[in-house]
Amino acid sequence: AQLIGQPGRGVPIIASILNITRMHNSVNAISMMRRGIAIARDYAHRRSVFGRLLSDLPLHLSTIAEMEVQMRGSMQLLMHVCLIMGRIETGKASKDDEALMRILTPLIKLYTAKQAIAVCSESIECLGGVGYMEDSDMPRQLRDAQVLPIWEGTTNVLAMDVWRPIQTHDAFNVLARDVTSRLSAADKASAAVAGLAVVTETLQKHMAELAQFVQQSTSSMDTETIAASARRFAFSLTKVYVGSLLVEHAAWSKKETDTFTAQSWCSAQGGFGLGLDSVVAGDESRRRLERALALDLDEHGAPRGCGHMGPDKCPRAK
Repeated sequence: AQLIGQPGRGVPIIASILNITRMHNSVNAISMMRRGIAIARDYAHRRSVFGRLLSDLPLHLSTIAEMEVQMRGSMQLLMHVCLIMGRIETGKASKDDEALMRILTPLIKLYTAKQAIAVCSESIECLGGVGYMEDSDMPRQLRDAQVLPIWEGTTNVLAMDVWRPIQTHDAFNVLARDVTSRLSAADKASAAVAGLAVVTETLQKHMAELAQFVQQSTSSMDTETIAASARRFAFSLTKVYVGSLLVEHAAWSKKETDTFTAQSWCSAQGGFGLGLDSVVAGDESRRRLERALALDLDEHGAPRGCGHMGPDKCPRAK
């Protein structure tokens, strides 16, 4: 064994490696989500129920669309954290970037790991009994997903890790300013994008509620309250941050499906209380947009991949 660095400084030295391995964990989690969705999507074009393909059943499409929203939100967060990590590794990061990296690393790892299990489980259900059979390879993927919230720090460990940079590097206030700035810029850019204004307003409201909780907890230094609420706080903070990224993306792309994704992200977080069902498009429009998300259709309604084709017509299958 060879000593690296000074004795007693092991954690600071290995911290950068921990960031990378936790990012790798998130990449793996999102990859598993994407694979599960791709298999469920492909199967929907082949399996018939009650005389109709699953790809023609609104309820089945709504289920896959919800999985797609979770994957897209997680992907936005991953790409954003990778961008910050790139700035740090190239010496172009600001102090705010460094503070964000300290708080976002445990957040992305704990959130994507848990979502991978949920999405992989749902993808098995999308295949019915076939998905439960071992030779479908879906059970193995679910078992593999289960390790994601365990190694590189369990969910509870990571939830407490979130509070360390809040107390030592003012990371929450940095993150709150980042969210506020992003939502303000998106609000100005999205004047012509219907449906984003209410989403932005609601995200700002819940960001303020989280800020109030942090202020009360840190001023009183009530460690018991912090510990008891750490897990719920971490998930809520992640959901708001991802929501701001989705709003920013929708304002930039001005695509209807991206706006719907941002709306659905907030609407789907019932436990968090965002409750934006009232602003989601009406039934007919919602079914059309859910179909676009579930089947990965472009703005013209054409498939972006070739999962709807047979293996004899798919270029990638040849």
